[in-house]
Amino acid sequence: MSASILKTIVIVLAVLIFLAFGLIVWRIFGLVGQAAPTLGEVSLGLPETCRIVAVETLDDRLVVLTDGPDCNAVHLVDPATGERVGRVTP
Repeated sequence: MSASILKTIVIVLAVLIFLAFGLIVWRIFGLVGQAAPTLGEVSLGLPETCRIVAVETLDDRLVVLTDGPDCNAVHLVDPATGERVGRVTP
C-alpha cells in the first residue's frame, strides 16, 4: 500500500470517529433538556376515611398501600395512565 492511500484511510476513519462522538454528545445533551413526563392528579376513588400509608414502585407499576376502616388494601396503579390496574385485600 502506498503512503497516500494509508493516509487517506486514517483521515476518513478519524472523521468518522469524530462524527460518531459528536452524535453521542448531541444525543446526551438532547436527553438532558427533556423533562420527565408527569402523572398529574390521580384519584383511587377511596372513601374519606382511608389514608395512604406508603407508595413504592414495582417494575412498571406504582404500589399504593392504604389503611383505614374497610380500606386495608394494596392498589396497583399504572403510572402511564394513572388507572388502578389491580387491588389486593387481606
